[in-house]
This record gives sequence, C-alpha cells and structure tokens, in this order.
Amino acid sequence: MYDLIIQLIQNRFQSMLAGYLEWPNVQEWLLTFVLLMLFGIVALRVGLSSGLLREEATTLRTSQRLLLALRLLIHPALTEETIFRGLLLPAANGKSLSMAAWLSLSVLLFVLIHPLNARILRPEKQELFTDPTFLLLAAFLGIATSALYWFTGSLWPAVTFHWFVVFVTATKYTSHDDRDQET
Repeated sequence: MYDLIIQLIQNRFQSMLAGYLEWPNVQEWLLTFVLLMLFGIVALRVGLSSGLLREEATTLRTSQRLLLALRLLIHPALTEETIFRGLLLPAANGKSLSMAAWLSLSVLLFVLIHPLNARILRPEKQELFTDPTFLLLAAFLGIATSALYWFTGSLWPAVTFHWFVVFVTATKYTSHDDRDQET
C-alpha cells in the first residue's frame, strides 16, 4: 500500500513537471487567446450586470503594477494551476470518462477552495469569495483552464489565462468587496 501511494505521488509530480516542460505551439496559444476573449466577454457581462464588478481603473504606478503582476503570477496563477491542473489532473490529452471525472473534481475543488481560503486565511475576502456570481465565474475559469491543459498538455496556457484574468480584474475593476473597504 505504501509503495502504491509513493508511486501515485511520483506520477502526479512527473505529470505536473511534464506540463511545465511542454511548450504550447502557435495554434494552442491561439486557442488560449480565443478562449480568453470569450471568457472575458462572458465574465465581464455577468460581473458588471450582477454588480460584482465595477469598472474603475486603479491608480497604481508602473512599478506597483509590475509588482502586482509578479505577485499575481506566483499566486494565484502558478500556485493554483500547479495544484488544480498539474497535480490533480491525470496526464493531459486523455479523452475518457475517467478524465471527465477528474476534470469535474478539479473544477469543484478549485471553486470550493475560495470560500475555504476566505474563512481560514483571508477573512477580508469573505464576502467576495462566497459571492455566488464570483463562484460561478471561478467555475468558468476552472473549466477554461482545465480545458486548456487537457487540449494542450501544457500548463503554460492555463497559468497565462488565470494570470491575465486576475491581473486585468485587479487593475481595471473593483469588486463589491473592494468598495466596502473604501468606505
């Protein structure tokens, strides 16, 4: 039993490493861009119409934007994609019922970690991370990044997609959570 667990852990780390060593081709980056644009259209429409988001550019200086971009690349983009795609999902490009189950589990855990994160580590994000619209958009994000990993075999499109979404949101929009902190 112990050997089986060790083998499973080794397989997951090898799969994750392979996902970072696999560099996407031009068509896969194009797929990433198209999916990102479609996600952006849906997410902005849902976020703005629900009141979750409000367009309001930040007043960050260039150096602050660069530091924010780096921080958001490390967490949540690299951290969460490593865990929820790289370590959790089996080797990409497997089109089977079992892969669909793993994709569903990955997205479900990705969504559920946000309220748990707010409860345990970031209580100031409680309202945002438990908002049904936010959780719906997190599910869409999880589906999109899982699909990118599945179709490309590379984690880089998923990381880039995740990073771009959170960076644009953080620098161009405020959530009801951010507005509450201003008053």
